Amino acid sequence: MPTFELKDQIEDNEKRVSCDQFSVSVHYQQAVFFAKEMTLDFNGQTFRLSSPEGVLNPFIPPSVIGH
Repeated sequence: MPTFELKDQIEDNEKRVSCDQFSVSVHYQQAVFFAKEMTLDFNGQTFRLSSPEGVLNPFIPPSVIGH
C-alpha cells in the first residue's frame, strides 16, 4: 500500500518527481505504480493519495507517516 515519509534528503535509489510545494521523490522500483499526475490531500484527520484515474490510497493516517 503506498504511503509517504518526511525525509531530509533524496537517496540514491529514488528519483525526483515534479511538485510545486515540496521536494518529492519516489523509490525507482515503486514509481511504476504511480500515475503521472498524483494529488495528496489532507482533510484534517487523514491523507488521501489520488490521481485522475482514481484513488490509490483513501486513508493514510498521520500516525503511519515515517520521518
